[in-house]
Formats: sequence, C-alpha cells, structure tokens
Amino acid sequence: MSQPQEVGYGRVFCKDNWTSLGPLLDITGPTGPRVSGFPENAIVQDALVNGNWCISRLRTRHPTIVFLKDSLPPADTITQDRGDDVYLWAIGDKPPSSTFSTHKHAFHAWVTTLNRLHSRDRLITWGMEVPSTCLLCIAADETRQHLYFDCPYSHQVWSFFTSREYLPSYVFDDAVVWLTNPSPNKNMSFILKYSVSRLLLSPSISDIQNIIRCRLDPLSRAQRNKPNVTSYLSTWFTYFQS
Repeated sequence: MSQPQEVGYGRVFCKDNWTSLGPLLDITGPTGPRVSGFPENAIVQDALVNGNWCISRLRTRHPTIVFLKDSLPPADTITQDRGDDVYLWAIGDKPPSSTFSTHKHAFHAWVTTLNRLHSRDRLITWGMEVPSTCLLCIAADETRQHLYFDCPYSHQVWSFFTSREYLPSYVFDDAVVWLTNPSPNKNMSFILKYSVSRLLLSPSISDIQNIIRCRLDPLSRAQRNKPNVTSYLSTWFTYFQS
C-alpha cells in the first residue's frame, strides 16, 4: 500500500496536514499542544532532537503522548528542506512516486485491516470523551470486531453475501485471510470482496446490491467478446439476486 515518504522541516507540528491521520490538533483537541509541550505554531523541526522525536523520550502514560508516539512517522523521513513539501508514495518494493491513486473503498479496507479505523474504542484510548456505544445498533461497544461482524447490521449483510460460500470464522483476522480467496469461482470472489469493501459505507443491503449491480454492469459488458466466459452479472443474478 502507498504511504507518504517525506515531510519537510517547516510544517506546523499541530496544525498542518503532514501525518497520515491529518492535522494532529484535530485529534488531540485544544489540550494537545499543552500536554505535548509543543506550542500551536511550533514547526516539525522543533519536535526533533538529534534526528529523533523528542517526545519519544517522555515516559508519561498520558493518552495524548501515547497517541503521538504511535502516530508520528519515522524521524528519518523528515527532510531539512524548508520549501513546500513534496509527497512521494511507495507501493511495495517499487520506487517512490509523486502520483498516487486508489479507490476510497480499497483505502478504507486497508486502514481497517491495520486496525487504524477511528472506531470509538480507539478514540477513547486517545483520551477523547466520546460515547463508547456503536453508532449503528447502540447496543454494544464500538470496536472493529463489532462493526464488521458482531453488530446486527453487519451480521445481516454477511449472512446475505456468504449464504453461497461458507465463512469459516466471524473473527476479523480470520475473515481477512478467508477473503484473499473466498471462492474457487473468480466472479464470486470478486463480488464477495467488493461487497465487503462497501460494508460500512452503505446504509442497507438493498443499497449495497444496487451499487454492486452498477459496478458489475460495465465489467460484464467488457466480457462479451470473451468466449465461454460467464459474466459478473450472470453470477450475481444466479447466486445473489434471482
């Protein structure tokens, strides 16, 4: 997956959008600068001492400090250039590039797999005062596992899309492994993976169905010139929507 490679010295530490999470002040709140010891207008260079983050030396267990330690990029990616930042992106072992493009659903799935989704349980560990209950069902604490499997809404979606292919485990990490190859049928595998990417970004099963059909239509048209190939839409209507 792509990730930012370099950040310049001159970015404002708390206010500028120089981390993968956006401006730190938006997450830590107004008390962030006071707790971390960095004034609001301090620049990134001010947070570095001898090539390391000075905050890494702090031994406090304050949630804001713990959050910053976990969120700051490696200090060696910070350049001494005071000019405008140039964002470079690296995919796997490929050389960094100044161009980057990915589907928002793929990015959302990647962030969730890394357990970087801003679910309420994580927000609370950062010291934010937010309700712990799930926004979808308001019946249990909101965690990654709950949002994707334990919530009644999510379970309903999973039950619909896995009715034709057995899901061996409803534990998040196990399901991620299963999704790498959920079916020997290539069309079925594509549909299952795409449906999961829509899980928390659509309000209902019917909405997900409509979006998937719209996505499969142009792909199926492109398959018309391929002999003896079952189209994506044919698989969809055979197994999911008769």
